[in-house]
Amino acid sequence: MEAVGDQGVRMTSWMNVREELYPGGFFEKILVRKLVCEMSSEKLDSLDQFRKNALGHKYGLNTLKIAFGGMSFVDEHDGKHSDIEKGRKFFCSELVAKAYKALGVIKDPKKRSCCNFYPGTFAPREFGGDIDNIMAPQ
Repeated sequence: MEAVGDQGVRMTSWMNVREELYPGGFFEKILVRKLVCEMSSEKLDSLDQFRKNALGHKYGLNTLKIAFGGMSFVDEHDGKHSDIEKGRKFFCSELVAKAYKALGVIKDPKKRSCCNFYPGTFAPREFGGDIDNIMAPQ
C-alpha cells in the first residue's frame, strides 16, 4: 500500500515498484526496514480493516498540514486507529504511521499526529530516527 501524489492511496505490487526502480525512474533507490512485532490475528484484522478504509483516499501534503497537523485533529476516531475520517488525505510516511498505529506498535503518550511522522522518523536512531524499538536494524 502506498500514497502517491496523482493516485492517492492504492495497493501496489512489489513487481510494479521494481519496474520503476532505475536511475532517472520514479525511484532510484528504495530502503526497506522490517517491522518487528508480534503479529496476532487481532493485529492483522485491524491492519486489514485499516487497509480497506484507507484505499482510495487522496494524497495530501502541504505546509499547513505539517505545521498545524498535530493540533488540528485528534488522530483517532472513537479510539480505533483503523478508522479513517471521510475526506482525510495522506502522504507516504503519514500512511505508514497510521498503519503502525492501527497495528498498535506506535504507542505515543503525546498522541503524536501521524502527519508529524516523516521518512526520517523511520530511520535508525543514529540517523535521527525515533522509533527504533519497532524497526529491525539495517
